[in-house]
Formats: sequence, C-alpha cells, structure tokens
Amino acid sequence: MINLRFIPADGRQTGKYLVCDQTVTRDKNESNNQDIYSYNAAKDDFKLLLVGIPGVEPFSIPVTYKGDELVYSSNDMQDGKKVFNRT
Repeated sequence: MINLRFIPADGRQTGKYLVCDQTVTRDKNESNNQDIYSYNAAKDDFKLLLVGIPGVEPFSIPVTYKGDELVYSSNDMQDGKKVFNRT
C-alpha cells in the first residue's frame, strides 16, 4: 500500500515543484520516502526525485503526461540485462 500526501512548495496549489511525503508498506515493512516532482516548462515535462528508500541511493526518473495521466519511464539492470519500465 502506498499513501501519498502532497505538500505544495509555497503552501498554495502553484509552484515549480511539489514535495510528496510517501509511506510505503510492503510485506508488513513500512518505509517513509520523500518524492520531489519538478516541472520543466521548456520541455513541458516533469522529473521525479526519490529519496529515503531503504538500501537504495537517491535517483530520478522522467515523468511525462497525457491529460491527467502521468507516465513514469525508467530502466535498470537485472541479472546483467537492461530492463525498461513504464507505469
């Protein structure tokens, strides 16, 4: 289960970035992560920075959108093979 709480950067529903306090529960283990969404007006896209995941260095992934649907694209190495993810 993932619970998200969005905190606008300036206390209003505007701004150049959005901070998200994320609580994730997997297999009865809970972690508290911080996500930072930043907007690039020149490219009309977002970047998501994830911090605080136990055992994982901070990393960022690009985020695009179509209407109100966000698209997260990333890749990583698994067993020597590059794996692409899209959510």
